[in-house]
Amino acid sequence: MFVSTSQMHLASNTVINSARTIGKIVSATLIALTLGACSTTQFVLPTAQEKFAFETAITNDLAATAELPLEEEAIYLHLERFLVSHPNVFGSTYSLDPAATGKTLAPYVYRVKGKLTRRDLTLDGYDYAHQSWFTQPFTSGAAIWSAPYFDAGGGDIEMVTYSVPVTKDGKTIGVLTADFEVLLKTK
Repeated sequence: MFVSTSQMHLASNTVINSARTIGKIVSATLIALTLGACSTTQFVLPTAQEKFAFETAITNDLAATAELPLEEEAIYLHLERFLVSHPNVFGSTYSLDPAATGKTLAPYVYRVKGKLTRRDLTLDGYDYAHQSWFTQPFTSGAAIWSAPYFDAGGGDIEMVTYSVPVTKDGKTIGVLTADFEVLLKTK
């Protein structure tokens, strides 16, 4: 096959122009990613007064939670009563430590269109025992507030979570949470 000098020159320019176009796309993408990483998402978070009310509600529920039978139905019923009593709470779980209780059990109750819905957090690959809302209070022995996050596999919304370790006979056996939906601030 014979290729003329003008054809080679045309092919060379096409390759160079393609490389320049790709370079521009990559540069634009990197700039967009960098700018996106620098901006912070703003959420409407619970006020200090709301946080105090949520913390008090969970603290008041700890003793009753620790005395529950470690059975799924008993925990679901308890969580449903808790949510009915606290309409500002989006969802709640009492997730057990498998090592301490010999059970992998994480019943979760949350709101969907005004109705309480049950979800087993042990299904569908949701590894609750390695989620920060579980590990941080469990290892520290102290209650924590999470930063806003999207809870994929749990409530499937943007939320903040207040998590408290549950102890029985001086031993931490699980974590009780209260989730609060957070909304993006509008300008």
